[in-house]
Amino acid sequence: MTILMNALKNTCVLSSMVSESTPIKLNEIRVGDVFLKGGSPGHVVMIVDVCTNKEGKKAFLLAQGYMPAQEFHLLKNPLHDDPWYYEDEIKYPFETPDYTFEEGSLRRLCY
Repeated sequence: MTILMNALKNTCVLSSMVSESTPIKLNEIRVGDVFLKGGSPGHVVMIVDVCTNKEGKKAFLLAQGYMPAQEFHLLKNPLHDDPWYYEDEIKYPFETPDYTFEEGSLRRLCY
């Protein structure tokens, strides 16, 4: 994870991340996937943890930083008091505390 974070901080700009990633479905998420709005200004939040219940439904934690590169921090889910985002709750446009992502913004980086 540290290697991925360093690569993102040191080599990526949001305008190129769209072409350097592929869209994925919510049930395919894994740590390191991102919700991405390319361009300038754009925004990205990263999935930093995933768990799966007995029924196969996933929950995940999101983190973000700002520019210039700053410390990453977990996002609070605005729907309730815990920070977990639950697969069944995700609707588009997808709202985080600071940003809204459109359908197709969930992506897997190709590096």
